[in-house]
Amino acid sequence: MSALQIPPSLDRGVFGWDAVKLADAYPSAALAAAIYEIHADPAAANPEHAAGRSIEIYTKAAKKRTGALGWAIFYQKQAASRAKAGAA
Repeated sequence: MSALQIPPSLDRGVFGWDAVKLADAYPSAALAAAIYEIHADPAAANPEHAAGRSIEIYTKAAKKRTGALGWAIFYQKQAASRAKAGAA
């Protein structure tokens, strides 16, 4: 099995998959694209799930990465709503 690669849409680095740093470095569209790229990567598929021995579809590494990306998107939306509420 090959190792899970860093998605091409994250061309400026991944900062140890720190969600706060990812939120500051990339727009939401690039983060969402990276989630789709990870899910499309065959290395992200859990072989135990394919064999019927696990309910987890993705590997631990893939889940960690998509989780960090999801939180980064959440932080961006939260900051935007706070900025909007503060401007009103």
